[in-house]
Amino acid sequence: MNKHNLEDYIQVIAKFVPDAKRLKKGRHITDNSKNMVYVSDFTGTNPFGGICLNKDLIIDYEEFRDKLIKELNEIRYDGKPVFNGIKYREDMFSGEYIERFPEILFEMDSRLGISWNLHTDLFTVNPTHKKISGGHRENGVLFMNKISDKQVDLNKLNIVNLFPTLLDFFGIPYHDKCNWSSFLRLGK
Repeated sequence: MNKHNLEDYIQVIAKFVPDAKRLKKGRHITDNSKNMVYVSDFTGTNPFGGICLNKDLIIDYEEFRDKLIKELNEIRYDGKPVFNGIKYREDMFSGEYIERFPEILFEMDSRLGISWNLHTDLFTVNPTHKKISGGHRENGVLFMNKISDKQVDLNKLNIVNLFPTLLDFFGIPYHDKCNWSSFLRLGK
């Protein structure tokens, strides 16, 4: 569809596919409980994602995780690294609910993305990038009005802090169990 610029037509047709939400997430393809490693969620085809590990199927978890990251960092596409960055979740997040994040988080070359496409090369330029929103990129945009008494704390500017920031903006109390906090602060 991408090759012939027919994405608009497939978007209309896709609305009539039964159980499309389940298909979109790719859960019909494999049983993750039987895999040592799997991608956290196929929703969308953006260059960001996570890799989950089944600890029950891995003999030495830390050694396996280290080796996986090392080998992923060596993969090239068009002579360039496929991954701009791969990190342990502990390097990105902390708190009581850290287990909710995949064990490994990554950012790929912006031309690439994770999807459940079968019968293709291992890496190809993502054909849906012509249609996806800017929300699938590392830099998001948030417009806020009437925050003249507050400033943005750039050190706390992170997607996980968006929820407490919105609560803060509307004056709704928030109890921080995850070490996340509003990126708004009083100031000039």
